[in-house]
Amino acid sequence: MKIYFLFVIVVLFFSNTCLAEDDWLITPKEYNEFIVQQDDIEEVNFITLTSGPHIDIIKPKALNKITSPVHIKVIFQKSSSNLDPNMNSLKIIYHSFIKKNLNKKLKKYIKDNVLDHPKAKLPKGLHKIELYIEDMEGNITNRMMQILVIKK
Repeated sequence: MKIYFLFVIVVLFFSNTCLAEDDWLITPKEYNEFIVQQDDIEEVNFITLTSGPHIDIIKPKALNKITSPVHIKVIFQKSSSNLDPNMNSLKIIYHSFIKKNLNKKLKKYIKDNVLDHPKAKLPKGLHKIELYIEDMEGNITNRMMQILVIKK
């Protein structure tokens, strides 16, 4: 009986979670779970690699304070070696004290070499999203996108 009850709770939790997270890249609940005191965080150095495809962040514009939903548009251009981006290598990772892969949530917004999500929901706060991609020869580029949402 206990196993059946636990199973029902788990199924209800995940079914409600899936319905509520439709366009949320990170839900407010997830964001609040990710927040820790600044004293608890050691500074992490992010090394940018640029030998692969060019990553052009069209929207949101750098250093803009924006409201949610956010229009995110990124174009992945040929590398300096004139090699096409390998879109199968694309990784979109949300950074906090843990990392969360956003590929599954953003897959339907990727067409050819463009990520275009016109209404990505993010809660109020600072969000760091890593874009990682390789060209057809495996040369890597990664870039950190920071989005400051001032209100929902």
